[in-house]
Amino acid sequence: MSDCQRPAKEMACLIESRLREALVDITDRGIGGYGEVPWCGGCCLPRSRCPMWEKTDGEGERRGDDRAWHRINDDWCRFYLVVIRAVSAMLTFQLPSGMTLLQQVKVWQEGSRIQFNSKLDLDGLEVGKWLMSPMWWDSRQVMIMLRVFYQLDMAVEEAWVLKAIERRQVELNALSLQQWDDWDSIVDHVAAAGRKQKRHRKERMKMDINSAGEGYIKDALDDAAEELKRYKDMDSYWWAVQARIQEWGEEAIQCQLCRAYTWSESCYTHSARVCRMWNESERFRTLVDKLSGLDGEEKEGTDADADEGEDKEADEGYGTCQTCRFPVAVCQPISRDDRKSGRREAEWGRCRGTDVLKQTVAALLVIAGGKLGKMVIDEEMAEWRQSSESGRWVDMMEEWKKGEIGFDGLADEWLQQQVSCGRGGEPRIVRIFLQLTGGFRKLI
Repeated sequence: MSDCQRPAKEMACLIESRLREALVDITDRGIGGYGEVPWCGGCCLPRSRCPMWEKTDGEGERRGDDRAWHRINDDWCRFYLVVIRAVSAMLTFQLPSGMTLLQQVKVWQEGSRIQFNSKLDLDGLEVGKWLMSPMWWDSRQVMIMLRVFYQLDMAVEEAWVLKAIERRQVELNALSLQQWDDWDSIVDHVAAAGRKQKRHRKERMKMDINSAGEGYIKDALDDAAEELKRYKDMDSYWWAVQARIQEWGEEAIQCQLCRAYTWSESCYTHSARVCRMWNESERFRTLVDKLSGLDGEEKEGTDADADEGEDKEADEGYGTCQTCRFPVAVCQPISRDDRKSGRREAEWGRCRGTDVLKQTVAALLVIAGGKLGKMVIDEEMAEWRQSSESGRWVDMMEEWKKGEIGFDGLADEWLQQQVSCGRGGEPRIVRIFLQLTGGFRKLI
């Protein structure tokens, strides 16, 4: 690129230099709070997708996290610096309106919920801090720059196509295509990662949960419920539960309300019990305190003293923790091999998964004034009314319908009651957790 004769060469080379320096920095030292990065420092691909890396023998792969992979040798990978150089060049690309793709990426950054690397010095290229941050893409943790590379590649290609069409229209003395503005050439392709593009383009755009209407939230919850129906057997169902818990508590995330608003260093700097950063923080802390004492009910027909049988079940990940009384898959959301060998004990010690689940439920119940949480509890109560035990907690139900109690007024016994999902029993709060996290993911 340094030999290029185009006017934008100097800017592209400067961007590349800044990004390469930042990449070396975070590869060596990690990202504040998040820790070691799970991608290759040469090509920016996830380690599991780069042929220069392999998984450590005996290590269970973390879901979507490739930090257990290690370099095979000291040679550089096959696609060394391809992504960085391509992004550096594309950021200087100018659209017909005069706006550069660098300016467009800054707009994406301002609207992003992910804000890491606040202390990284990029000498004016502030957008680089965001590009070097982690994100979830198709159930895997990747560098944001890889996703931006994918989006810009499509945007540049379509912009070229539109220019070619416009030139041809001029040649044919036809109508101009000025109505094809930059928005059509870029944002039309920027849908949430992995999201099916069924809706109208305006509906596919990033949605602020605070401004989302009831209809949009209802659609999101319906989509999440349909997704859960795909997990038909016990293994895949509990895999989904564990993956959600890991997502909300990975690498010692301490405050799930901050995690809901923005994934950044702030998620790791204080506990949920002392969060004061958001309008909902007081309600969140109250709910965290309430749920902290909630135990999962014992499975029907299980003898709490029958240690031998329960230990055998716990080895398979389906048993009940004797401390928190939640399923082991919730209590320690790691693989059976990791659990038996003691690996990852510091990250997911006994009952930490249960704490993450409770604090995530508290955060998503109260966020955005409780709109998402109220709808989930309304649906859960509607299903409960149809059950054989609909006569229990009638007073609580009536008080909830009249708005006389909030989330902190829900009975502990109701939240921990065993419910059936066709896969055996689980505490009701686990199902609420899946509904909240699924709906929230669809909303943002």
